[in-house]
Amino acid sequence: MALLVLVAGAAAYIERHKIHREADKLLHLGATTTTTASTTTTTTSLSVATRPVTASLAPWQLPTPVSHALTLPGPTGDLLIVGGRIASGSSGTGAFLVDTSTGHLSLYANLVAGVYDGAGADLGGEVYLFGGAGAGSTVQSFAAPAAPTTSPASASKAGVLPQARAGSAAVVVGPSAYIVGGYQGAAADGQVLSTSDGSSFALVAKLAVAVRDPAVTASGGEIYLFGGEALTAATAGAAAHWAPVSDIQRVNPATGQASVVGHLPVALTGAMAANLNGAVYVAGGHGPAGWNATIWGFEPSGAHVLVAGHLPHAVSGAGYTTEAGVAWLVGGNSATGQPVGWVQSFRLTTASGQPPPRKP
Repeated sequence: MALLVLVAGAAAYIERHKIHREADKLLHLGATTTTTASTTTTTTSLSVATRPVTASLAPWQLPTPVSHALTLPGPTGDLLIVGGRIASGSSGTGAFLVDTSTGHLSLYANLVAGVYDGAGADLGGEVYLFGGAGAGSTVQSFAAPAAPTTSPASASKAGVLPQARAGSAAVVVGPSAYIVGGYQGAAADGQVLSTSDGSSFALVAKLAVAVRDPAVTASGGEIYLFGGEALTAATAGAAAHWAPVSDIQRVNPATGQASVVGHLPVALTGAMAANLNGAVYVAGGHGPAGWNATIWGFEPSGAHVLVAGHLPHAVSGAGYTTEAGVAWLVGGNSATGQPVGWVQSFRLTTASGQPPPRKP
């Protein structure tokens, strides 16, 4: 295990600096480097809306490395980790509460079917899981946790999606959850579906670029997708295949309009997105430039993408959520392609002064 962590760390370090050079070259940023107790952070001249962030690595790890797990806020100080994929390729069959201060893990609910790479949301105190690899079109549900329990609940089948779907994400806007991105079989799914009860679904929009595994968040009542993988068209010399994209897409649920509004500095899939006090950030993922540790700030008004910080470890396919002003990344795959047990987080930098740079 120690050897695996050292190898993964070395690979992630190499890829992280490789992708940093690529991002700085594309953005032509005059960046300055500052050091915090958590991690070394590179920042630029950011607007008031997009502030620098400070990232840190939890002193504990998940007992079982996992990737593509659904992560949602739990009771105060806890995260809810649902399903996921372990190194053997098996799908997780439980929902667990983890104490973010100690790493203590407890089983909260047993799922109807094991699942990973699926979407989920908390609607009115009920957690819904929409499809995912291993679950097909099944919608599972269980009561959202109010506190840890010694008597695990059992999820039930709440409904059925219009078609099987994996590699999607769900975001709550108002009283509804919106399911975006994903694929079914060998085809990309560009339909944006809404639901308020987990059993009935309405088509509200179609993505400008159908993608799987995008980073998704909401801001100002609109939904933003960052990167993901799109299915390229077959040519005379090559078959159709999945490839990361750099597109930033915006969906307006009220009007049904969907469009590409900008681009990331590099093509990425498996990244995460977070809204921290109204500011949008994108982190992690991987693409042709390697595994990404950069945290980018995104300004919807001008579709600007600026470097806001760096993760301690580059990961892709991490479970992610935002709770109490903190963005969390749970597990994911390292640059070796294997699941990890790292739990990383970042928050808005509040310190007024800059600490002195640390010598190499």
